[in-house]
Formats: sequence, structure tokens, C-alpha cells
Amino acid sequence: MAGDHPPPQGAFVTLLFGPLVWPLDSETQVAALGEQWRENGRITEEAATEAHRAMQEVFSTYWTAGEGADRAYDAYSREVSDKFEIAEMWSFGGFLVGRSAGDVRDTKRVMLRENNEAHQEIQAFLKSMSGQSIAQIAVILAPHRAGIEEAGAQLRAHVAKDTLNRPGFHAPSGFCDPAGLPVTSWE
Repeated sequence: MAGDHPPPQGAFVTLLFGPLVWPLDSETQVAALGEQWRENGRITEEAATEAHRAMQEVFSTYWTAGEGADRAYDAYSREVSDKFEIAEMWSFGGFLVGRSAGDVRDTKRVMLRENNEAHQEIQAFLKSMSGQSIAQIAVILAPHRAGIEEAGAQLRAHVAKDTLNRPGFHAPSGFCDPAGLPVTSWE
């Protein structure tokens, strides 16, 4: 991404944008976070692959028989499986975060376009000296404000969908989110 879209400017910005309508998230920082999560997934997958290789070597060469070997093999297999699952969660989460960066960028682009078009139309109206009431400004603003609100609603819907509708992921016991809170499932 080239950089963040600047906040909207103009005399009628406060009439076009309600409180908290302009996305405050930096699309560049969100994209970087997504990339960091994908990298964490790659590193975790490499560690899981190495753990699986070492486990196979130990149990096929050094500790090949006995009840203890069977139980240890089962325990290590679960640990390796958990590592692969964590890697998948990091990678998939990174994909979703990266996609949301694009959603933020696209939303800001639409909102800026609506803002600029509204200001141009108002400027043209005021220069026209048509004799119409300045109440016409409200008529000009209405569809642009609706377009801005719609773009914000679509962004919120995309983020909610990505956040809430991720069936099939079950976090291993002890897995925590970035804030340190336990995570048990993505269903």
C-alpha cells in the first residue's frame, strides 16, 4: 500500500460524516499487522515441521517400544498437531487482517470520493447564482452522506463477518489471543 488516505476536508465535512464514521484505523498499519501474523504462521509451521521430524526420529530410532513410548508418542503427536493448528490460525488470521486493510482502504476511498463530489456540487450550486434557497445544500448533501454511511456499514459488516463466522477452528488448550485472553474456539 502506498500510504493511508488522509481524512476528508471541506466546509461540509461535519454534515457529511457523523461521529466515528471515518475509519480511524491506519490501512498501512493493519496491512503490516496482517503480514506479521502470516509470518508468525510461517515460523510456527516451520517449528511444527521440525518438531514432527524430531519426534519421528526419536520414536523410530531410540524409543521404539513399550507402554511409555506409546504414551509419549501420543502426547508428542498432540503437541505437534497443536503447533500446526496454531500455525494455521496465525496464517488465516493474517489473511483476514490483511483483507480488512484493503477493506479500510477501499472504504476511505469511497468516502473521500463522496466528500469531494458533494463539495464540488455545492460549489457549483453556489457559483450558479440560480436564485434557489441555500436549503438546496441539504438536498445535495443527502445522497453523499447516505453513500458515506453505506460505505461505513459495509466495512463494519465485512469485519463482523470475518470476526464471527470462522467455523472449524478449535484453539488448543492454553492458546491465548494477542491480549492474553484464553481462546477456545472459532465457531
